[in-house]
Amino acid sequence: MGGYTLKVSDLNLGVSPNNLDDKEVEFYFDGAASDTEGSFSACVKYIDGASSNGTLGEGNTRGDLVDGYWSLLGASETSTESYSTLLTINFLGATYQAILKPAGNETIANIDYEKVRFDFDGDLNVYHSEDGLTDSTIVPTSAAQCQERLPSRIGL
Repeated sequence: MGGYTLKVSDLNLGVSPNNLDDKEVEFYFDGAASDTEGSFSACVKYIDGASSNGTLGEGNTRGDLVDGYWSLLGASETSTESYSTLLTINFLGATYQAILKPAGNETIANIDYEKVRFDFDGDLNVYHSEDGLTDSTIVPTSAAQCQERLPSRIGL
């Protein structure tokens, strides 16, 4: 995970006019490819149940910069292979934990996606990634830069 970027998107964009959704996260994992743990920063866009008149609703964000820590579950110095990553995320003054793991592949509208499952507080959510893990790009340092990285897919 170290040194890589992972962008995942929820492909369900809700229904207009009063139930629009747009959820995406782009992770920037610090460290070397051989590391079993490290820190990360992430751009998070979370819009759930928004209105097409531009009202986002409480708890929604067009893009915030968050940070946290990652650890490959079951990995060690001698074997860095793992299929699950524990994420500890600092977001809006609270700390959350989730498990991220690969969930196969899927082709939708002639686009090949890698599916990524998040286990968070008993909820299982599948997000899609067009590129999977890629070499890290320039890491955003502000919410404004995150909003540029994750533009609205629903016109808000």
